[in-house]
Amino acid sequence: MANNELLDLTLNHIIENPESWHQQDWRCGTSYCFFGHAALLSGWKSAEGDTSAFMVSPDNEVDTIENVARRALDLDDETAGILSCATNTLDDLKWMVEEIKRNGGLRKSHSECHGWDGCCCDVRDGNE
Repeated sequence: MANNELLDLTLNHIIENPESWHQQDWRCGTSYCFFGHAALLSGWKSAEGDTSAFMVSPDNEVDTIENVARRALDLDDETAGILSCATNTLDDLKWMVEEIKRNGGLRKSHSECHGWDGCCCDVRDGNE
């Protein structure tokens, strides 16, 4: 079951702080994608440099932003791939968060998605 509280917290943080959101990169200077924000809001910190894709836990465990966020949000692989897609707009994320909360995840044929495994491209039209 997805972590609905962290999904909402992450989305609301992005809505309230749009300048800190950059979906195309895990971490780009002081901005983060949805997964980067979820990792930060779950207590992890940036491991190094302004563009590091690694995070450090309060216990000094090091892991990628993708792994940290996927575990913290409690998402299956397909849902995580769709939610982390670089082409997601804010409207996409709002819809996806509601779908995950309602249905427990997202589903989409990957073959329809720009050739990237896990990418969403208009998941609204094909969600099962």
